[in-house]
Amino acid sequence: MSFKGCGTCQIINFMRSNYIIYILSYFIFSCSQVNQSSESIVRLYDVQTSGNIQSELLGGFDEITPDWIELISDSLLLLADRNADPAMAIYSIHNKKKLATTGKRGKGPFEFISPKLESSVFNLNDSLYIYVSDFNAHILYRLNISKLLLGRLNHFEKIDDIHHEIAPGWQELYPVDDRSVIGNLWYGNGRVFIWDRVSQTVKFTPNFPKTSIPLSMDKVGYFYSNFGGYNRKKKVFASAMQTFKQVDFFDSNGSLSKTFKFEKDKPHPQFKDDGPLFPPDYTFYFGRTYSSSNFFFALCQNKKADQSIPSNTNYELYVFNWNQEFIGKWKLERPNLGPFAVSEKNKKLYSINYGEDMEDYPIIIYDLSSLPLAN
Repeated sequence: MSFKGCGTCQIINFMRSNYIIYILSYFIFSCSQVNQSSESIVRLYDVQTSGNIQSELLGGFDEITPDWIELISDSLLLLADRNADPAMAIYSIHNKKKLATTGKRGKGPFEFISPKLESSVFNLNDSLYIYVSDFNAHILYRLNISKLLLGRLNHFEKIDDIHHEIAPGWQELYPVDDRSVIGNLWYGNGRVFIWDRVSQTVKFTPNFPKTSIPLSMDKVGYFYSNFGGYNRKKKVFASAMQTFKQVDFFDSNGSLSKTFKFEKDKPHPQFKDDGPLFPPDYTFYFGRTYSSSNFFFALCQNKKADQSIPSNTNYELYVFNWNQEFIGKWKLERPNLGPFAVSEKNKKLYSINYGEDMEDYPIIIYDLSSLPLAN
């Protein structure tokens, strides 16, 4: 019995030892898989321009000075103008006729001081919507465009007061669902944030390019300034940086998934407490972005810090798809583009004109027929 019992003990001990080794091995392997970053870096230092994009000027509107622009069903323009009252208007692209207005100036409910269009137009329950914020009042609204075009009064819905940690300096807001909002900052300690509207908490994910320079909060936003976009179907957030020639993609939780670098790492400027923040020869890159159904567009200015107006030949349009692939870059013939919107169907880019002739021609139209855009 003792011999049999001893042998059984040896077998049991042997099995236990191997089981423990197996469990430890599986645990270590599992941890390595969990900790393994899904981020990938694509370095494209010598990308050739795919061609030039021609433009035409669009005039014939009543007196407008738009700040923000969006497309509705490829045939209408929604313009937000903080100098106008009402502050938002819908125009026909074909005949420039004003079809509807909303957004009374003021500080009361559903009134605006500084209206901002926060997303592309989207369809929900057979109605067209867009999110609108007021940077002055720190409120996020949802505008029912379908109701507005039908002349109904209850076309605005208040979504929330913008969280106090975001309010001092959000760049863009993109509601992911009824609970969370993803966006980016130009002031503060986080480059990308997730705002949970139910728990009223904000998670910041810095994801800054590596730098050894200690920066105060008032300088962080300027140095890491970025312009973003969001695809509701893919649940992907894109960020094009102004002081780095770099575009990053994140999931809807704010985790970095892919990086495109279009320049080698360069020395960082030595910030001073007095004088200009950036040296005169420092280059600024991406200045505006737009999210269409299938593509992310980033406007690269290639502007020196001491240039108020970039060179005519320096504006470039970088195009990515929402599978996080780089499509190419195209040169734009005209500088001074403001916020813009893209019609994939018409293969047109509609931009606010910041040039000297903006009073007569507030909108510039670029022909994108040479770009590989899906209809």
